[in-house]
Amino acid sequence: MKKYSYDEFSIDCKKLSQQIKADFNPACIVAISRGGLSLAQRLGHLLGIRAVFCINASLYNDQQKSTLKIYNIPNLSGFENALICDDIVDSGQTLLGVLDVLRQNFNTCELKTASLFYKKSAQIKPDYFINFTDEWIEFAWEAL
Repeated sequence: MKKYSYDEFSIDCKKLSQQIKADFNPACIVAISRGGLSLAQRLGHLLGIRAVFCINASLYNDQQKSTLKIYNIPNLSGFENALICDDIVDSGQTLLGVLDVLRQNFNTCELKTASLFYKKSAQIKPDYFINFTDEWIEFAWEAL
């Protein structure tokens, strides 16, 4: 298990925002709750985006995989494009599920994805990411 500190988070968010600014100008950000909430909030500040939404998607119960559930779908009508954020793309199932639901409901909105961590074994690679990993990450905001 890797412990991920707030200092690392701050540095990585700045790097991630630079990647995004160089390639994409999102009109809004959608955080995949709960993991993507901290990242979406920080990127909102760094990118100057106030339209930050949340979608709930859960695949894990503690560290055990379960059935993917997606709910609390934000209304992206009127937005030309959106950045979807999560803390880690592990198997990729959560991100694929969220993208599928958003594309079904808002097919004219261009969607790009951002994550702090990415596992090469995932079913999908995020458009923007900072770190590769093969281990479980304990994020500072999850530590009890």
